[in-house]
Amino acid sequence: MVGNVAIERTSRTNDRTAVLNSERDLARFAVLARAIARHGSLAGIQLASAPSALSPRRQWSVNDRPAEATRLKEIVAAFTDKELSDHLASFIRSARFAVKAGYDVVQIHAAHGYLLSLLLHPATNNRRGRFALYEKWFDEFVTEFSSVLGESLSSIRLSVITGLMPLDAEIRHATSISSIAVANGIDIVDLSAGFYTVDRKLIYPGAEWTGPVYARWLEALARDLDCLVSIVGRITDFRTLTETLPGNVLVSIGRAFIADPDFARKTRDGNFDDINKCVLKNQCHYFSRGLQTLECGVNPNL
Repeated sequence: MVGNVAIERTSRTNDRTAVLNSERDLARFAVLARAIARHGSLAGIQLASAPSALSPRRQWSVNDRPAEATRLKEIVAAFTDKELSDHLASFIRSARFAVKAGYDVVQIHAAHGYLLSLLLHPATNNRRGRFALYEKWFDEFVTEFSSVLGESLSSIRLSVITGLMPLDAEIRHATSISSIAVANGIDIVDLSAGFYTVDRKLIYPGAEWTGPVYARWLEALARDLDCLVSIVGRITDFRTLTETLPGNVLVSIGRAFIADPDFARKTRDGNFDDINKCVLKNQCHYFSRGLQTLECGVNPNL
């Protein structure tokens, strides 16, 4: 998955974020898609939008969560209906370009405090009218997004747990949003956690957590969805996963691949002792450390 590709230059998380919104962007993204396919995987791309008002601070968690929820609500409320309609149209346009560039899976990034995640969460969207939380805009958007992909698979990434509501309420809401997405054509629901400006430790669980962190909640949610479901949560050793995983579950791997790009091959071959394991040095969190590029505390090539 080529992650965090902005749908517009004004929607980048920083000035180094890649953008896909015109014909001139196709060539470089096509090179990536071909390279992924050549190595035996489906090429995926994640389309995202984080307008400048959502730019995060470098601190890992906010001190006053209700105040941050209020700030995020105000950001969501400040958009006009036309601005939001144009924004969704940009997602559709970028999805068309992604297919043209050769991607087999195209994902809507609606997690981690990006704009769509705020529109889809009760703690951050109290709009009325067309873009109210449970109005038909989401159904229509997902339907159109899926329809422009042709044979490519559609995916959506959601934050199940954000820390802005009680856990059981968050899981019920995530189940509802996931079900709406699937009913309107989404092929893969990618379940994650955390809002970047609230508590990014939920996105990047630390040493105080025993992995896999979210499996028990996300596995249960997956059983109720008639689609492929991807789960996350510091999964760095497949032997820690339960043998009762539902048959529709995919496993998302992030930091394990940074520590060892051969993680998948070594896991497949059962060479677990040869894996260069992530030990949570946290050097990969370059933004929070004030850096411009990714580093790794255990991979000597980064």
